[in-house]
Amino acid sequence: MGSSYSTQRKEHGKHNYSAYTYLLKAANDEFLDWGVTTAYYSANHYAKGKIFPHTEKIKGKDETFSEFDEYYNKLHKLKNRSLHKVLIDLSYKELPKEIAGAIKKLHDLSDTARYHDYKLSRHGNKNDIKRDVQSKLDKVKSHCES
Repeated sequence: MGSSYSTQRKEHGKHNYSAYTYLLKAANDEFLDWGVTTAYYSANHYAKGKIFPHTEKIKGKDETFSEFDEYYNKLHKLKNRSLHKVLIDLSYKELPKEIAGAIKKLHDLSDTARYHDYKLSRHGNKNDIKRDVQSKLDKVKSHCES
């Protein structure tokens, strides 16, 4: 029998965490954009592993979802909501505010790096960005691994 969804997500989070630390070792922060993006995806997987299985009251009855995609497809897909937005909203419902806020910040930085400014220049000094990302990712990882 395979490992549980929660275990799989946490393992994927760990894998992305390793990729994140590898990317940050590049000279002159050459791949900071990919490091930030990988940090967000690490947090994304850790959050899914912590939250699921998830039970929610629907039309007065408890319904349990074993994984995020099942939850999204049943409750949000037809509303055209982004997967990331749904996960962030669910994180604010199910995780401590500080952890959900860290996931949101990592998402926002990743979004900037992927679609707007791969140098992340509008977010300040690269060393400050790296410290902020590391701090937020470590908080998410620590909380979700427990």
